[in-house]
Order: sequence, then structure tokens, then C-alpha cells
Amino acid sequence: MSEDEKLAEKIDFDSIFDLKLSVQEYSEKLQELLDNSGLGIVEKRKLFRQKTQEFKDEKRKPHHEIEEGQKYY
Repeated sequence: MSEDEKLAEKIDFDSIFDLKLSVQEYSEKLQELLDNSGLGIVEKRKLFRQKTQEFKDEKRKPHHEIEEGQKYY
């Protein structure tokens, strides 16, 4: 496991995950979180694409049956 992968495991992505945010707002918060993480540029880009896509996928799911405060992922 590379040093970047070890650092990536310690990042708290749940702290910025909120379905009330727009994709743009989430992307900005994610970029800030990754910039402060100490990761290399390649790992940052990979995680940025991955987490942004996961967020978009969650936004598309119907969440009307999910109780307030629960995460569906």
C-alpha cells in the first residue's frame, strides 16, 4: 500500500457528505478537503473523480423512504 493510499484511508469523507448540497458545493468542499490532506496530485485527482461520482449517484437515488439523518451508502 502506497503512502498516499494510507493517507487517503484517514480522510473523513463523511464529514462533508450532505445530500442537501449541490454537486458543485460538494465538489468545492471535497477539493478543499483533499488539498489539506497531504496527498499527491495523482491520488487527489483519482479520489476527487471517484467521490464526486459517488455523490452524483447518491443524488439520483430516491431518498424519500430514508429517515432523516441516515446515510444511504
